[in-house]
Amino acid sequence: MSTSSIFSPELANLYKENNVKGIEEYVTSCIDDNGGLQSERFVRLNPRFCKDETLNLLKKEVASVFASSTDDLVKEMKMPILKGLDFFSIPGKFSLQKSKIYTEGRIYGQDLSSGAAVAALSIDQKCVSSNEPFKVLDLCCCPGIKFCAIADLIEEMRKASTVKGISGDVVMGVDIDPQRLYVCRKIVKKYHIDSLLTSGSDCKMNDCDRNVRLMLYNSDGTNFSVQNRGELFFDTVAEKEELKSCKTGNNRKRMNKSARARERKRLKALEKSENLKNNQDSNQDGFFDRVLVDAECSTDGSIKHLLERMKKKNDKDVGPNEKLSTKVLSSNKSGNL
Repeated sequence: MSTSSIFSPELANLYKENNVKGIEEYVTSCIDDNGGLQSERFVRLNPRFCKDETLNLLKKEVASVFASSTDDLVKEMKMPILKGLDFFSIPGKFSLQKSKIYTEGRIYGQDLSSGAAVAALSIDQKCVSSNEPFKVLDLCCCPGIKFCAIADLIEEMRKASTVKGISGDVVMGVDIDPQRLYVCRKIVKKYHIDSLLTSGSDCKMNDCDRNVRLMLYNSDGTNFSVQNRGELFFDTVAEKEELKSCKTGNNRKRMNKSARARERKRLKALEKSENLKNNQDSNQDGFFDRVLVDAECSTDGSIKHLLERMKKKNDKDVGPNEKLSTKVLSSNKSGNL
């Protein structure tokens, strides 16, 4: 059977041009008799929670659904390239939407292909071994799972490094679509903010310093620059200031009208401050340590998405944002960042 018999011509040509072999056989092996997935899916542990406790809770949830040993169903992905990201495989039919620990933000639903894109940045202890802040730019950052993973990885490497407590580490995300940025903001708040408010449970938050700043900009990635960032859409600095200003100290996750007004005011002030800083010291802030451009999302390489792409017959289902990918990937563009 030829690859074109199950993939769209466009996807088949992409694999052929890049000399990718064996995809058809692998995808076919993952499909059951009803056309669904019989393979595993992948999750990543949120390092803000005790990892051992989260893993034990995950095994209990899986065991309650499948009548089998969790040692066979929950397996750590020990590939060297994924070091520091804490990936585990679980049964493909396990529903994350029904999982309590997923709802609480203890685990991310993230495919290995997405993790590999983050791992390709080669962020290790050497990167954070100096007193200089580490800065990463994520162009086309939405929906935000890789964006969060980058911050998690920097924090884990900083935790293991002999140089601790450095303020200024930052992950900056850029996306052209405000609606996608709303989704990204929700994901960042779930895993990086709301998890700090967790109470009434048996988990204990890690007490290590969490200094990575996450910033989201609504901007066109094809002309984004440090001096021309666009609108500051979200900033964890503003979010944490809002938490400190709450007199009630409760776990309110939805912002009321006055809270949203305070957020907009803080973001405007932070945006003005950042612009002023860049004008004063353009040499220092003109470059990032790493830039991730996953313009056609790496998750498109997951089995689930491949099954969806197999059903496509032509380009009519391709969204307009995909056509921007070649512009964002321009070598001249990336070289200037």
